[in-house]
Amino acid sequence: QPPPQGQWWKRTRPGQECGKHKCRFCLYSSNRKSHVTTHERIHTKEKPFCCSVCQQTFTQKVHLQDHERIHTGEKPFTCDLCQKRFALKINLTAHQRTHTGEKRHQCGVCGKRFNESGNLVTHLRMHTGEKPFKCITCGKAFTRSNYLKTHQRKSHEGERLAGRTPVGDVGTKDSLSGPLLEQDQ
Repeated sequence: QPPPQGQWWKRTRPGQECGKHKCRFCLYSSNRKSHVTTHERIHTKEKPFCCSVCQQTFTQKVHLQDHERIHTGEKPFTCDLCQKRFALKINLTAHQRTHTGEKRHQCGVCGKRFNESGNLVTHLRMHTGEKPFKCITCGKAFTRSNYLKTHQRKSHEGERLAGRTPVGDVGTKDSLSGPLLEQDQ
C-alpha cells in the first residue's frame, strides 16, 4: 500500500527488506546512511554547502560543485554533433534533443509539442490566460519572468534608482498539471 501523499519512501520488491537506515521524518529508507542524511535535508531545510563567491547554499556538495561552474565558466560537457559546451550534463542532454528533433512534452489543448517541459508550461499560459509574474509597482502581469524584468527595466528604472521599487524577483511561478500538461508522450 502506498504511503500517505507527500511522503518519501523506498520502493521494495516483494520479499526484499527495506533499507536499514530510516528517515526520522517519513517512510524513506536506504541501505546507505549518507543517502538518508542527504534525504533528511528535504525536511530540515539544512543547506550545509556554501558558495564562497556568492554565498548561495546547497543541500549536497555535488550541487555546490555544479553551481560553482557559473563563477568559473567551466563547461566540461560537449555536444558530439556541434561542439557546443555546457556546464551541466542535464543542459547537454536537453540540447542534444534539438539535433534529434525529439519533443517529449505535448500540450493537451492544441497538441503542440516541446523539447523542454518549461516551454510547455509557458505555452499553456496562452490557453489559460494565466500571468503569474506581477509588477509590484504598477500591477501589470506577465506570462514570463523575463517579460516582467524587461518591463521593470524600461518602465520603472528611474523609480528603482530612486529607491521606490524593490530589486529582485517580484513574481512567482506556478506549476501546471493535469489534462493540459501531457508529458513523455
